[in-house]
Amino acid sequence: MVTARADRRGPLSEQVEPVVRERTHGTFSRQVFMGENLDTDALSADDTAGALRLSIPVHPSAKARRILGVLSRLDPVTDGR
Repeated sequence: MVTARADRRGPLSEQVEPVVRERTHGTFSRQVFMGENLDTDALSADDTAGALRLSIPVHPSAKARRILGVLSRLDPVTDGR
């Protein structure tokens, strides 16, 4: 599980009252449950232009593998039955 927490600050001045407030302020958090096949040791994060981007690669042991040299002994017409 990955938890991201942030704190949005309120108005910079107590003397200025906004007419319209599009974003709330305060602390918030989000939790993301991850699969077991991800490499959490290689997790990286970037916050460019106010957007958080998480990159979590698939663990090398969970990647698809090509199996060579396997021959089927099943009859293709009857499917071995």
